[in-house]
Amino acid sequence: MLPSLFIITVPSDLDDPTYYKLLNLLPDDRVDRIKKFHFRRNALQSLCGELISRIRLAELLGIDMASVEIQRDEFGKPHCVNSCNLYFNVAHSGDLVAAAFDNKVVGVDIENMRNTDLAIADRFFTKNESAALKAKPEADQRDFFFKLWTLKESFIKAEGKGLSIPLDSFEFDIDNEDNVYFTSLSNERHRTYRFRHYKTQPGYNCALCSESGNFPQDIIRLGFDYFLTRIVHSGA
Repeated sequence: MLPSLFIITVPSDLDDPTYYKLLNLLPDDRVDRIKKFHFRRNALQSLCGELISRIRLAELLGIDMASVEIQRDEFGKPHCVNSCNLYFNVAHSGDLVAAAFDNKVVGVDIENMRNTDLAIADRFFTKNESAALKAKPEADQRDFFFKLWTLKESFIKAEGKGLSIPLDSFEFDIDNEDNVYFTSLSNERHRTYRFRHYKTQPGYNCALCSESGNFPQDIIRLGFDYFLTRIVHSGA
């Protein structure tokens, strides 16, 4: 059951009756937040993240979804109130939502490898990371850039302190076997984490930061129909 990593494909749009039926399954504060998105696409990303979090937590706890309590701290990191031994994290980009669950602290990031000026590495990465990026063949640089970026984001999300942690205050080294090595460059004390990349689909990069050091071997891939079948059609 644990650890687990879900990847959900977000629809480009959704008819209003189904959208509001799913939305109304969430607590009022989350409904209000999702409704503030200007674009329906962003609202659907957030909706998918909320639904998979609550469905999976309910399964793990053996309770109904309405009984799942999630609180967010001052940095916006979500915590499951029902259990002190159950952790989760959600990320989304483009057409995909990633959700990770474990019995110790976990952080996940997923990125659509869109056209990005790789020169920003000099601003956000360490000197060693920027040098490693520039040493890669040009055809491999974009993939390597997003490997580093998702690793950094997964760590920040696991720590749960937002951008108060500078991206250049820690660094990663990735060897030819895709093994990941983390080094803190500050005096901050961190939990002991391990890291892993996952290939979700072409054009995306996903990284998982795990305190337990246990990684799911397989990604659980879900289409949006999963929510329709699981919730709407079941009458939940």
